[in-house]
Amino acid sequence: MNVLNNPLNRSHYNVSFDEVEKFIRWTNKRNYQLDWRIFAYFCLFKNQNKNILGIETLKDLFVFSASQWTYFDKSNKNKIIIYSNLLFGFKFIAIKSESASQPRKLYIKESKMDVLEFHDKEKEIAFF
Repeated sequence: MNVLNNPLNRSHYNVSFDEVEKFIRWTNKRNYQLDWRIFAYFCLFKNQNKNILGIETLKDLFVFSASQWTYFDKSNKNKIIIYSNLLFGFKFIAIKSESASQPRKLYIKESKMDVLEFHDKEKEIAFF
């Protein structure tokens, strides 16, 4: 509950124990990994259950997913770009810091998908 409620605090939405339990069952049924993707999967879960979150809340959750990727991902890729049908026309970008003393960079950009980005080996692309 705390993991999900952390990024949801800004939107004043609180996840109940029952909702978390349903969400965990939903993810297990689909074999979804509950790592940095937990926030994006929660958006999909809410949408599939006709409990659509507001645009700002969706943005916060996708930014949080992108941000968490910078901690979880140990590959040589330095940037993630997340796209979602729930927020068509937006991309959520996180760039790893080069050292522990430097901050990560997080962006939300309004744009269409750039096909050229899919060929860059330094980027992780995620669709939700």
